[in-house]
Amino acid sequence: MRAAEGGDTVSGEENTGTIRGTDNNGNSGLSGENNDASENIAPLAIMDIYQQNSNGYYIEAGNPVYLTAENSSDTDGDILEYWWEIGDGGLLDGRDQEHTFTEIGKYTITLTVSDGKDQSQVKRQVEIIEAGQSIITAAGHSLTVEIQYVFENMGPGDAENLFCLIAIPQTHHPYQVVMDRRSNYQEGDQLFNDEFNIIAQFNLGKLARGKLKTAYINCDVTLYEYDYSDPDRTGSYEFGDRELLDYTKSEYFIDSDSNIIKSAAQSAVGQERDPLAVAGRLYDFVAAALDYDHSIIENGKFRFNYASQVLQNGKGVCTDYSILYTALCRAAGIPATIVQGIPVFSILNEPEKELSYGHAWVEIKLPGYGWIPVDVTSEENFMGYNYFLNLQTYKGSGIFHKSLQIDGESYYPAGFYYTWTGESEPHIVQKISYRVKGLDVSELSVTRESSFL
Repeated sequence: MRAAEGGDTVSGEENTGTIRGTDNNGNSGLSGENNDASENIAPLAIMDIYQQNSNGYYIEAGNPVYLTAENSSDTDGDILEYWWEIGDGGLLDGRDQEHTFTEIGKYTITLTVSDGKDQSQVKRQVEIIEAGQSIITAAGHSLTVEIQYVFENMGPGDAENLFCLIAIPQTHHPYQVVMDRRSNYQEGDQLFNDEFNIIAQFNLGKLARGKLKTAYINCDVTLYEYDYSDPDRTGSYEFGDRELLDYTKSEYFIDSDSNIIKSAAQSAVGQERDPLAVAGRLYDFVAAALDYDHSIIENGKFRFNYASQVLQNGKGVCTDYSILYTALCRAAGIPATIVQGIPVFSILNEPEKELSYGHAWVEIKLPGYGWIPVDVTSEENFMGYNYFLNLQTYKGSGIFHKSLQIDGESYYPAGFYYTWTGESEPHIVQKISYRVKGLDVSELSVTRESSFL
């Protein structure tokens, strides 16, 4: 979740100060200062820090924090190198990094950016705090989740440079802890998108006609059943909360600015203004407005629809429920985003403990609670006891990652992509499998199965 108010830069006072660049001969001056047009200009160092439920300065212990220097630049166009000093003894190199603080306290994070001739630094002090108490964890379950993608070339011809992209589960207290990950392919670059999901890129190489190739990731995790506490809450959001802007606006498929969605949200909410009560009313509205469309599961024809279209259709699957609820929440001023992952509880209720599709739900931000998951597809009580054991893999719609040019912006295509020679494109069939091992449904506190995904 994007949480920083904006990056620290080399301008201003350190920690808002004057940061000086130092060249390789030890000469120093203001970063970017250039008294001679022929001299090298030091790079501009900009640091951004992201963590869900964080404003970029107060960081929760135990959950990953994402560090990026992606907005750093160099006037001369030189290739830049990046070093991070974390403050708790951690030393990292590279533009994008992930770190987890384990001890509470204040730490100074230092980013050094070098163009090979000069370097600049920027610092930010962060305070590591204990995670909020809005979630009450109950039983914890250790298990292994197997993610497998199988590709078959149906021809004609061979596919070259087949790449597979798989969203990687991460630790997300208090819901899930990822203890280990194993894979049959080296996980290429870790590609952070704008919400800092981690995408493993598998280079499967050439796939000849009639042949198969497989990519898998096995994750040892602990997942928790949980309930919601009733913390002291103000009933309103904090002034200046950036996420009120970022997660209440319209985007792909979440057309919260459409008249249909705005009218439906207003009708459902009425005169209610308390965010918690508003979210509950919108939950009940979606549960009543939609019927679960089992035919989509049976024929396997999944697609994304705009929220306004979902409402008009009156039916759908988990993705449709989640898109509609997200759009309605945003239209009512409640920050919301779609979450995707693997439905462990549902898999445990399958005879072979295996499914070929994932699950989608929603996270909303409420005063006093922060960001919390809400699974509207279940059509159970709003913020009721959660026993679904959903393993989060991705936040956001997941339609695109950055790579392809669409309306001037770059995206990576979700799933897989490849090249070929000749006039005829080979037809590549992808089969996805999610399996669970090491846990039986009889071990759960709740053993009933709501028919949803």
